[in-house]
Order: sequence, then structure tokens, then C-alpha cells
Amino acid sequence: MLIFAGLMIWKKRYHSLISSIAALSASTLTAYAGKWYYQLPRPVGLAWYEEFSYSFPSGHATVAMAFYGFLFYLLLMYLTSPRVKYFIFCLSIIFILGMGFPESIYACIT
Repeated sequence: MLIFAGLMIWKKRYHSLISSIAALSASTLTAYAGKWYYQLPRPVGLAWYEEFSYSFPSGHATVAMAFYGFLFYLLLMYLTSPRVKYFIFCLSIIFILGMGFPESIYACIT
């Protein structure tokens, strides 16, 4: 995120920086709301350190999905070739679902 923020400041694309901060903030709030709603306990004995919040949805996975989704969105905004846009769009869907889907499966089976 620091590299992205530095690049956006250097390129003077402040609207992209503000939008990314808003997206990451909203995804963090959504993750905490999901934890409060589902209240799934963390697995016992698997962590290296004790965590006191609930396990699902994962905060780092939620924020990562929002961040990479926003990066793919910016990339699609600045590309001109329809074929490349389509390829990047399909790649982004696979990439983002690949981050969130395994966590959802794990939460359902535990």
C-alpha cells in the first residue's frame, strides 16, 4: 500500500489514492461487521499467538480482496485494448475469488 500511495502521489492521482483509502476502510469495517454477525470462534491450538476476535471473515483476506480488486479496477481504467481488458478482467475475477473462496469453505466445514 505504501508503494501504491507513493506512486499515486508522484503521479498526482489523488482521487485514486483517496478512493483506495475509502475502499480499504470500508472493507475493514465490513470484516468487523461480519465478525460481529457470524461470531465463529477461532480454531483451538493452531495459532502461534492468541487472538481475541472471531475467525470469520478474515480481516486480512477481506482487505486484500478490496485492495487487489481496486488495483485491477485502476488497471482496467487505464488500459485501451479491449482484448487485454477482457483478459485482465477474467484474471482479476479468478484472482480475487481465489483469495476469498477457500476461507468461506473452511468456515462452512468447521
